[in-house]
Amino acid sequence: MGANRVGGIESRVVDGRGHLVLSGEIDVARSYELGQASRALETCTGPVQIDMAGATFVDSAALAMLARLRVFTGAKPCLIDPSPMVLFILELTELGDFLDVCPATAAGASPAEITSTSTGQSGGQCRCRACQPPSSPTW
Repeated sequence: MGANRVGGIESRVVDGRGHLVLSGEIDVARSYELGQASRALETCTGPVQIDMAGATFVDSAALAMLARLRVFTGAKPCLIDPSPMVLFILELTELGDFLDVCPATAAGASPAEITSTSTGQSGGQCRCRACQPPSSPTW
């Protein structure tokens, strides 16, 4: 198991599966750290799980990293519990088709155990932000 922790970006590979935790503002100021994290996860098998519960903002640098992971792993990254702001940015940029939004309970689960939705809307009992009714983003 390898780990890399830099500020609000932590990546690790466990048994060939990639896990990424993002917190705070993930923007161009963190491009170098995003690049390191994405390179560390490019050899993963299956979808990379990205815990976004602590991410308050993403910009084009973070979106480019998500697209890069999709290309190199061949699987949709699984965004776990993204904030309404992050969901709004994904909708605005039309990147939702390239990513899956997963319930908060997916953190630490194997890819086979995760039930995801591309729309962020779920009919189940999930209480993650992605499965809650849409609300106005707070700027």
